Amino acid sequence: MRGRVDQVKGDQLPPALQDKRFKGKVYRLAELVVDVPSLIQRLADLAGDGLLAGQAIEPFLEDGILVGLKVDGREIRAQRIVLSAGAGTAALLEALGLTQPAMQRRPLHMIIAKGPSLKPLYAHCLGGGTKPRVTVTTHPAADGQWVWYLGGDIAEAEGVAREPAEQIATAQKELRQLLPWIDLSTTQWATLRVDRAEPLQSGLTRPDNAFLAEQGRLLVGWPTKLALAPDFADRVIASLARDGIQPGPAAPLPELPKPPMGVPAWEQLLP
Repeated sequence: MRGRVDQVKGDQLPPALQDKRFKGKVYRLAELVVDVPSLIQRLADLAGDGLLAGQAIEPFLEDGILVGLKVDGREIRAQRIVLSAGAGTAALLEALGLTQPAMQRRPLHMIIAKGPSLKPLYAHCLGGGTKPRVTVTTHPAADGQWVWYLGGDIAEAEGVAREPAEQIATAQKELRQLLPWIDLSTTQWATLRVDRAEPLQSGLTRPDNAFLAEQGRLLVGWPTKLALAPDFADRVIASLARDGIQPGPAAPLPELPKPPMGVPAWEQLLP
C-alpha cells in the first residue's frame, strides 16, 4: 500500500460508499480495472485462425521426442509447445509422462451477488489480518444490473469449508455490517468454487511471479493470476527470442472448428 495510494473523500468516493452512514477511510490504488470478457474477446480476435477447439489433446512423438501435439487426432508440429492451461496443465503433463513441474491448487469459494441496489465498487476491505476481509469487483450483467464478485478472506480456508448456503449467509452478514445502507432484499446470490493453479511452493504459499519451466521444445507455466499474464507472456517471448524461434512460412489452414466465447459465471448462475 505504501507509495501507491491517495485518500479520497466526498463525491470522489465510489458510488456504493457515498452515504452519510459510511465512516471508514478510502484510499485509491493506482491500478487498472479490466473488463475480463472484453479482454478475452480481444485476445481471441488477435489470435485469428490460430484458435482451434479440441477435446482430446495428446503428445505427438517421433522416436520418443515431443515434436508437437495431437488435437482430436490432428497432428500439429511445432518448434515450441507452450502449456498454460491453468488447473488443466497437470493432466496435460501426465499425458506427456511428466511429473515436473509440479502443480498446486489453492481453492476459493467465491460469492456472486446481483441486484438493483448494487452500484459499481472495486475495493479491498482491510481488516486486522494479512488478507483483505472482503474484496469486491463489479461486472455488468446482460440484463443491465451490476454483479458483485466477492472474495478475500471470506473466500479462503473457512469459506472453502462452508456449504454454499452458509457461505451466502456469511457474505450477507458481512455486507450488512460493512455497508448497512445497501438494500439487499432483492439481491440474487450464488457461490462459485475456483481452484487457483500455481507451481508447487513450499507450504502451499502464493508465488510472487509468473512461472515458466523449459524442457526441450516444451514450455510449461502458470501466470498464477490474471495481473501476471503479461509477465508470463514476456517470459515465453524471451525464451523464444533467446533460441531464435521465428514463425515458419505461412501456409493456408483447413477449415478448423473454433472455440466459442465462454459465458461469465454470473450469467450461468444468476440468469
